[in-house]
Amino acid sequence: MRQAHFQRVREGRVTEHWAVRDDQGLGLQLGWIPPSPMFLVRSAIATRRARRAHPG
Repeated sequence: MRQAHFQRVREGRVTEHWAVRDDQGLGLQLGWIPPSPMFLVRSAIATRRARRAHPG
């Protein structure tokens, strides 16, 4: 995955930063988009456990 970063430097310090990235492309390649059924199951279980541990 390629990225481009641009910085503006004044007096030896970075004062601005821009980035051009393809996060959606990365997610597709890694299988995060769309999420796998197993990921959805694990997320639901983790959410349920967290709500039980910290009600209200």
